[in-house]
Amino acid sequence: MKILSRWLKTKNIICASNAQQRSLAKKWSCDDLIIEKAPFMVEKKESKGSFEIKELPCAYINNLHGHIINVLDRLESNNLLLNKKIKGNEIHIKIGGDHGGGSFKMCYQVVNVEKPNAKTNTTVCNIFEASDCKTNLKFSLSRFKSEIDLLQNTIWREKQIRVFLFGDYKFLCAIYGITGATGRHPCLFCNITRQGISTPIKDNIEMRSLETLDSHLEKYKNHGSNPKFANLCDNVIDQRLFNVPLDQIGIPALHISLGTYLKFFNMLEDSCHTIDVKIAGRMAVNNQTLEDCEEFNKYIEKQRQIKQLQISIQDLENKTRIITEALETHILSNPENEEYIKLVFEPRIIHFEEKKKEKISELEIMKETDHVKMSFGPLVNKLDEVLNLLGVQRQAYHGKSFVGNHVNKMLK
Repeated sequence: MKILSRWLKTKNIICASNAQQRSLAKKWSCDDLIIEKAPFMVEKKESKGSFEIKELPCAYINNLHGHIINVLDRLESNNLLLNKKIKGNEIHIKIGGDHGGGSFKMCYQVVNVEKPNAKTNTTVCNIFEASDCKTNLKFSLSRFKSEIDLLQNTIWREKQIRVFLFGDYKFLCAIYGITGATGRHPCLFCNITRQGISTPIKDNIEMRSLETLDSHLEKYKNHGSNPKFANLCDNVIDQRLFNVPLDQIGIPALHISLGTYLKFFNMLEDSCHTIDVKIAGRMAVNNQTLEDCEEFNKYIEKQRQIKQLQISIQDLENKTRIITEALETHILSNPENEEYIKLVFEPRIIHFEEKKKEKISELEIMKETDHVKMSFGPLVNKLDEVLNLLGVQRQAYHGKSFVGNHVNKMLK
């Protein structure tokens, strides 16, 4: 470079110094995108509940810290950074992830702009074509741990950078290493129990922190990292992926509002169905083929049995999921012992899967003989008519939930 610079100087062409060129090259390299194939855990199509490791496409920004600093520089140079909405002299960066369309996307947003949630302010910094199971998240996101730590400790132009995390509850629980909403201690922010959620809050509830997560994880390891002891360790079963304090988590307000609305709608639908059942019982009294309401009482009892079977199936699915995640983690950590690890874990998975199939068969038989379907009732059908008049549709999957725009329309 020096020889070339001297020769250009003889032609009256002045180049920047080597130090300046190296600095510029380093700055440009922050936007480098790495595209490669990497090992991810996927479920076998021909065998539900069985997993294998496959080389699948992924892409990520090589230097996330430098890339975000470059973005802040460009925003500042174009007078696009705002501070009036942010308390203190700080720069807020939101980092989150979501799975959809067969791939997982991790993105970031600069909050100090006019429209922080705009699509143009959302940059995907990591993507892979696999499920967002805990094992895959750990493999793909762990590369960003040191860079997010660096961002947290960076002062940019006399402004402290603070990182916030956002995403659905499953994603956030995976980031912080807790079992999630199905555990005995389901809350990410405190150690309240599932039973305690439905009762008045007591003073002895302990708030979680990075320190308590560490201590409970150590306790879990002392129990041999056995999933059956997770309840004794506040359901902390894995090392957190990022060192972002819990008070810097963005509450998943959209998911909460959609879930809350769906719960109230389901309660309304259940109430309508209850009235439909009573109408059917009243009509049965006048039916010449029925002497009394015995069939109605059998129907109510059958609904109770169906509910118990559904709870049992969910419990078996939770057990299978926990053991499967442990299997995936052990295989990725010790691929040379894959066959031995499978011998240890797979019999339990097969056992619970067989139990689940038995329960599902029982449930299907009961539903086949269940003659009073919810959708047959006149009031429930009227609810569907009202939804159609409003132009609102329930999703075919995801528990027949509503999308955000439709919820907003109905609330108006």
